Amino acid sequence: MATDDSESGKAARNVNISGNQNSGIITGGDIKGGVSLGNVPPPPRTEPVAAEALPEKQALRILFLGANPEGAPSLRLDHEVREIDLALRQAAFRERFDLRQQLAVRPTDLQMALLRHSPQIVHFSGHGITDGIYLEDEAGQVRKVQGSVIARMLAVFKKQVRCVVLNACYSRDQAETIARDIDCVVGMSTAIGDLAAIRFSSSFYQALAFGSSVAMAFDLGCAQIDLDGLGEGETPQLIAFRKDPGEVVFVEGKA
Repeated sequence: MATDDSESGKAARNVNISGNQNSGIITGGDIKGGVSLGNVPPPPRTEPVAAEALPEKQALRILFLGANPEGAPSLRLDHEVREIDLALRQAAFRERFDLRQQLAVRPTDLQMALLRHSPQIVHFSGHGITDGIYLEDEAGQVRKVQGSVIARMLAVFKKQVRCVVLNACYSRDQAETIARDIDCVVGMSTAIGDLAAIRFSSSFYQALAFGSSVAMAFDLGCAQIDLDGLGEGETPQLIAFRKDPGEVVFVEGKA
């Protein structure tokens, strides 16, 4: 995620730790109380329930996992979380979404995070290469985790997790592996700039929180990248083998 990429200064969400160039790019793509007057008692207090006070079981949980290890180009993960949160707050069904976050993620944190937060959507933001993503080790340094291992972990939660977003470079192959067990998975076919990745995320989740299907939210996210003139709208790829993403909707009804 954030290298200073050519003359445009775009930050890219990949890092080559070993110094070898990545190859085999895949392209093409197949979310007041009453006032008492005199001796007249006030009416019963009927305060509306604030969105934050809704039972957790009524909220759809998005788990944002981020890793920005030392020794890798710096990423704006805090900015991405903020933009997603703002996008959700502006949506019609904002009270139905609960955004959780865990940064500086280590391999040992993944199981705990999935068990603790019980998400329906898992979002990873960080550095990636064709066959894996980079998390942190105990010292905060780079630790590569194979995509097949991530897929195996997520498969255990397939009755709960319905969508996974890998907002990291060269993650399409990993998305395909994960999609064998998870309904909808987004991966990146090549390197993606930091700003483009953030624009995609905020647009995608806002659309989901307006009641859009995963397919529509994905298309809007890609379109937003190009609306901003970033020219990377073809980089995100939506993979769905198990269900039609046009029929996967997380919230329905009137706002």
